[in-house]
Amino acid sequence: MKNIFASILASSTEQLFHRHIFPIFIIHLTLTILLAGIITFYFYNYMATSADEGAAYLSNLLSYEGFFSTIASILVLILSWLMFTSILIPISSITGLIFEDKIIEKVLIVSNSNLELNRNHVGLLSFLFFVSKNLLFYIFFNLLAFPFYFLLPPPLNILMFIAINGYLLGTQVFHGIILSYYNEDQIYRSLAKNRYNLFIIGSILTLAFLVPILNLFAPLLTILAFINYFILIND
Repeated sequence: MKNIFASILASSTEQLFHRHIFPIFIIHLTLTILLAGIITFYFYNYMATSADEGAAYLSNLLSYEGFFSTIASILVLILSWLMFTSILIPISSITGLIFEDKIIEKVLIVSNSNLELNRNHVGLLSFLFFVSKNLLFYIFFNLLAFPFYFLLPPPLNILMFIAINGYLLGTQVFHGIILSYYNEDQIYRSLAKNRYNLFIIGSILTLAFLVPILNLFAPLLTILAFINYFILIND
């Protein structure tokens, strides 16, 4: 089983830099970073304003202006980074599904696979409903766990973040891929049958999202990994 995970991740990493796929990586990364950056920018401005007001109040109360301003700035930066990391996961999943048909076509060519896939038509409204539902699930479970991310000591809070988001990432991205190839009954049977493997792959990739620099490659690497897993179980 370990060999399967290692093989999928190794193949996906190699494909990421292949000349047929790398241009998609650049476009996907640009779109993902742009969307995540815009949301983080407004979040940062809101938090910075609130932090400045709080620091000013405490400074007037206790006469330690420089100290509270520094603490406030550090907290805002940390929260902004967590915010950026948190929204990068669902946004990259959504943008990845936009390019999914082109990516799977390239992966089949690059991997010399003879797998023949019959693609179903997924309407725009169905796709938007699927994306909205998954986004709401992601926000709901992370908001529910948010207090524990701060209350639990490291590494328990990090492990909790990885477990929750690994499960969501694995299930949602794989569901988005098979949505175009399976009927409804096949989708839920496949999700149930592969839930353990999806959780393991999703957790490994969630860890990649937490690492600076590596998280720039994590978005498309995620799509590639689940496409390779999909091809593996159908080949």
